[in-house]
Amino acid sequence: MIKEQIEISDKIYFGFTPEFIILNILARAKRNGKNSLTIRELVNQSSLSRKKVYNTLSKLEAKDYIKKYSDRHDRRKIKIGITPIGYKEIKEAINEYSRL
Repeated sequence: MIKEQIEISDKIYFGFTPEFIILNILARAKRNGKNSLTIRELVNQSSLSRKKVYNTLSKLEAKDYIKKYSDRHDRRKIKIGITPIGYKEIKEAINEYSRL
């Protein structure tokens, strides 16, 4: 089986929507074996404000692109994981972008 390859940029996200940025980061984490990230990790990796990340996560959750859940070890921590629908959406967006 050929390992699925998705070109996910590590560059600064100039001109991309916050939804694209967040999904891109979550997809990259999943490919690297990390099924979820904390909000702090998303803020640090995206360079978006904490408020913008929270607002974006609400929009993505409403579309079923992400899932929020509590950390097993510390229920105060919120973990964010990309859903199969979200993964498919970011894969299609990246493929479309690469054709430009």
